[in-house]
Amino acid sequence: ITILKIRQGMVIFMKKMLILIMAVLVFLTEGIVVGQNLSYQYQPEGNGQDIFKEYLADVSGYDYEEEEQAFEQTDADPNFYLQGMTDNCGGIRIVLQEPAQEEIPVQVFYAESLEKGLSERHSVKTKIAVGEDTCYLKLPQKKYGILRFDMDSSFAVQEITSYDAAMKKIPVITSNTIQKGLAALPVILCFYILLFYAHAQQKKDMPLKQYIGSIFAGTSAKNRAIYIDYLRVFAAAMIIISHSVSNEMASTAEGSFWRFIFVAIFTLGVCCNDMYVMISGHLLLAPSKKEMKLSEFYCRRVAKVVIPLIAYYLFLLYLNHEISFFPPGNLLYALKSMLSGAPAAAPHFWLLYTFVALYIATPVLKACLQHLSDETLLGLGIVIIVMNALTTYLPLAGILFGVSTFLAGWEGVFILGYIIQKDSFRKYDKILCTIAVISYAVSLMVVFRNYGAMNFVYNCATPTILTTCGIFALVKSHLNWFSKDSFILRMCSKYSFSILMIHWYTLFAVTEGMLHMSVMRGHVIGGLIATNMIAFAVSLAFVIVFDNTVVIICNTLFDKLTALLTGKSGK
Repeated sequence: ITILKIRQGMVIFMKKMLILIMAVLVFLTEGIVVGQNLSYQYQPEGNGQDIFKEYLADVSGYDYEEEEQAFEQTDADPNFYLQGMTDNCGGIRIVLQEPAQEEIPVQVFYAESLEKGLSERHSVKTKIAVGEDTCYLKLPQKKYGILRFDMDSSFAVQEITSYDAAMKKIPVITSNTIQKGLAALPVILCFYILLFYAHAQQKKDMPLKQYIGSIFAGTSAKNRAIYIDYLRVFAAAMIIISHSVSNEMASTAEGSFWRFIFVAIFTLGVCCNDMYVMISGHLLLAPSKKEMKLSEFYCRRVAKVVIPLIAYYLFLLYLNHEISFFPPGNLLYALKSMLSGAPAAAPHFWLLYTFVALYIATPVLKACLQHLSDETLLGLGIVIIVMNALTTYLPLAGILFGVSTFLAGWEGVFILGYIIQKDSFRKYDKILCTIAVISYAVSLMVVFRNYGAMNFVYNCATPTILTTCGIFALVKSHLNWFSKDSFILRMCSKYSFSILMIHWYTLFAVTEGMLHMSVMRGHVIGGLIATNMIAFAVSLAFVIVFDNTVVIICNTLFDKLTALLTGKSGK
């Protein structure tokens, strides 16, 4: 009886703690919402000077009518520069000729001179609301030789006034702040209730310590294929590395030493796409102990791939100011965009759409491959490589290859992932490794000599496919090298797919844009290591939070919906 009372007391205590934690989270989130919706009163100080006409130096992404001082947006990233100012500046006032017909985001970058460069760190943001024609921006009081204005809209400028003394910025709680705070409160409450419910559904009877460990790194099963974890982490690291050096590879002088280094890194890094596809083929096409129904397979793929894809897609559109959730805005545009493919804010999403297409065909491919002998599979692998080579390289001789087959595309790479994992093909590992080294060297020299030829050697082209097969063969033939399990390894492996989705933002917007870390810093090698380590760490930290808040809620609701439709009990 005493033990039961203690347990009941512990249960009551835990419930009270959860309620307290939820209350704290709701309070903090509500505070953030209110803070974001504060209004500000600006008090310009000192002398004001209209700097627009005199110092306008360059316009990009607009059709500019000088007489009317009108800007017509023609590009996704328009901006204009004011250059040559010599007086102190502590604040700026922008006045339009007419009230804004739509909300206009405004960002002003400032620097003492163009040589010192413009960065996200040295910029201020605001917006011109619908129906308003004026905005203020407070700058650190200093002499600025150049100002860049990013205003994503069409408008006509009446004046841009610079004040030579520090501008006062006073936060004010308005009726709009209170209205938005009150409107957000039920949404925040609903979110945290769903979040706690989702985790309760996932935890079930699992001990708390074990569940927390599973959130971060999954579970360590006895028969776990640890080498797959290494391949996943390798692919996630390589996709960040390849994108971190892509701009430098294109801009570095041809024939230079650093151009060779960047091309060498990128050529290895670009294998990540083929690696992701081959890992999927290896796991999904191999025989399984328990056969799934078609509906069960597709439901699992939706939960593991499609729902996270949608969640990250919408989040990236939100970060790019293309949609809003509160209040809802442009959501129909988001739906059309998702059906159309990768967005401009995340061009790497083309690979995720490739996954979806492959998963649709997986049940049929799996059923067919199970009945093929090893000899036939070997022949099929050779056919895939040959058809890919003919499709890719015959056009160079002016011949359009007339035999169109899915084997020459990503489906072929997907199937190769299944073929190469079979233990009966380990006798070919040394040959595959040798071919991989040759293929890598060929790709490196081709791109080093002709940057425009990368489409003939990268991604779904024969040299990169063969290089990836060699990496796979190297790992499979030396499993003792890749048998050490660890918490960090499992954590990075578990979230490798999510890292793929968010890395573009964390690399370019956070690591390079906010933290000002780039490959060219630290004598290149130091910058390369630091940039990629930071981008990987930031990506990992972000996806752990996002997957265990937004994605887990979506998946729990999806589980309940499918359970309701199929008449089964959900998780």
